Amino acid sequence: MLESLGFYTDSDDLLVTITDPVPPGIDPLLPAASPRSQVPDLEIGGWRPHVIARSKLGRGRLSSLMIVGLCVSLIILVALVASLLQAPAATTARQTSELAATATELAASLSRLDAVISDPAGGVAESSALLLNVDRSARALFDMAAGLPDDNADRQTAIGAAQSALALKTALGDALNYRLVLEPLWQNPELEGVSDSTVAAAQVAEWQVALADVLTDLPASPELADHVEQVKGFIASVETWRIRYLDALTARNTAAAAAATADLEGQMAILAQNGEDALTAIFVTADAERARLISGLAEL
Repeated sequence: MLESLGFYTDSDDLLVTITDPVPPGIDPLLPAASPRSQVPDLEIGGWRPHVIARSKLGRGRLSSLMIVGLCVSLIILVALVASLLQAPAATTARQTSELAATATELAASLSRLDAVISDPAGGVAESSALLLNVDRSARALFDMAAGLPDDNADRQTAIGAAQSALALKTALGDALNYRLVLEPLWQNPELEGVSDSTVAAAQVAEWQVALADVLTDLPASPELADHVEQVKGFIASVETWRIRYLDALTARNTAAAAAATADLEGQMAILAQNGEDALTAIFVTADAERARLISGLAEL
């Protein structure tokens, strides 16, 4: 500006001093910061940089373990779900197989009753053993069927078959036992030629004691109900017959005594025939029911 006004000469030197701006708040008198770091250099002998493998780092190892653990957990979970899904089907298959095996065993036990039905008067011990096998097999089938779910298609069929088999066994058992119960009835005293009323009275009294035991042992089987009533009526009439017979002997009326004896034999013959008819009907019905049950059990 002075030069433009003519006040400048070549001998005049203008000294201009430019100072660096000082930020506010900083004392310009403080010494300038050293460019070196305030952390002293450490001199470590024998040290040189090297690369650390990634596999040795803890973070990478932890990730691998987590992946393996997740895989194992997933496999276990899948196996558990598959097991839960297959369990009902496996249980149903097992129950069906066990039910079929038990039904087959009951059918075999029923088939072995041929000896009982064809020869009711056969060995009591053998017949009892065969009936016991039927009872055991029928109860096993009933227990197994009762444990099946309510919606099982074979449950009611199996329960019905087991109950029918038990009823069949009971009917046959009562029929076979009825023969044994009635044995004392047919062992009436041999009175032909007896003329002494005292001897006859003793024999008749002994027979009446045996008849009293028959009354207490009579079965309550519905199939034998009619004949049981006939037996009770006959035993009740023996006392009246005894008086008539002994009176004839006491009066030495041999014709009246013989007529009384013949009358007793006739009543007993009718009673025995009716009993055989009742037992035959039971065995025929039992045989037909047995065939029906065996056929039904084969379908389980």
